Amino acid sequence: MSVSVWRDFSKSDPNAASLRVDVAIIGAGVAGLAVARHCVQRGLVPAVIEARDLAAGATGKNAGFAMTGLADPYESLVERFGRRTAKEIWTVSQANLREIVDDVVACEGVACDLVPYGSVVAAWDEREQAVLERSCAMLVHDGFDVRWLDRAASREKLGSDRYFGGIFVAQDHGIHPVKLAHAVAANVRSAGGHVLLGHEVRAIEQSRGAVSVHTSHGTIHASFAILCTNAYTRTLEPSLGALVRPVRGQALCLEGVDDSLRALLYTDDGFQYARPLPDGRVVAGGWRRAFADSEVGLGDECPEGVQAGIEAWLRDRWPQWSSARVTHRWSGAMGFSPDGLPLIGTLADRPRVAYAVGFTGHGLGFAFAAARAAVRKVLGEGDAGIFDHARLQ
Repeated sequence: MSVSVWRDFSKSDPNAASLRVDVAIIGAGVAGLAVARHCVQRGLVPAVIEARDLAAGATGKNAGFAMTGLADPYESLVERFGRRTAKEIWTVSQANLREIVDDVVACEGVACDLVPYGSVVAAWDEREQAVLERSCAMLVHDGFDVRWLDRAASREKLGSDRYFGGIFVAQDHGIHPVKLAHAVAANVRSAGGHVLLGHEVRAIEQSRGAVSVHTSHGTIHASFAILCTNAYTRTLEPSLGALVRPVRGQALCLEGVDDSLRALLYTDDGFQYARPLPDGRVVAGGWRRAFADSEVGLGDECPEGVQAGIEAWLRDRWPQWSSARVTHRWSGAMGFSPDGLPLIGTLADRPRVAYAVGFTGHGLGFAFAAARAAVRKVLGEGDAGIFDHARLQ
């Protein structure tokens, strides 16, 4: 099992119980915990049920980007979804980020190393430069607070002269995702909710207007259930297997670097990414494009080819880091949806069981907004907006 830098913070919490609650939530990543948080805000009693530990999946294996939009250029989103939906995607992700900054951290006291670095979606080459320049102009036209950085300005933010400019989003933040998960879980518990770790879910049944979640430690009885299982969805609910594809992402952590990287970085169509940490280290990942056929499934191995590619990219673009040392290497499974947006719906044969899955590498970017939509959906209060599964039908 690979261990990410974020997992150094984790602790085990072996609870065991059979309970009656309002909402049973399967999965203790950021999505499941955000759902539980929203439940307690509405006066509902949730139980988060997790086979392993808090943030054991993609939440604890990502790079800690709390960013606006998707990795795809805005131009591509407009082509795929239309201008109106593309604008709504960015608007929803902005609201999600504001909820993290203003509510979760500022009002609820969650300490999670939230730092307003801002982000740069940087042009890898002249082709990407043209796409991003057009995307930036479209974003500005649609009212978003972004600006174009020329090569000199991007060098100031990134510490590298190898990029062809980029889109700067000042409000984006870096975050410690495992600290976020632990703090939200603690707040859920203090509000009367339950977080059950080491409870492997074996089956979910619906009968007589209620749901029974059978686990390795007992049965949780609930009015509703919500699957927040992302890449692992097909292992619990095979009927959703075609909707969520497990894709492996790899990352590493470098120490002994200078402070020249001053922003969150996405580049090469979102396939490479890097960010500074508050302690002076750098986390970087990606390099899936060259290994698309093998970087799939639920395994958390770190094959040498991908890791070597990440290192070579870093030392090529930041030669001043040539003597830096890798302290952590890790991989994790992300759940990719067919169109890149999270999916929220209810099971056809068990309408009291909903799902919020397929975050496609953007769990931190959408989890809190998706949590509200998922609770509305399962309670029958309306559709899930841009996340609703109906868009694929």
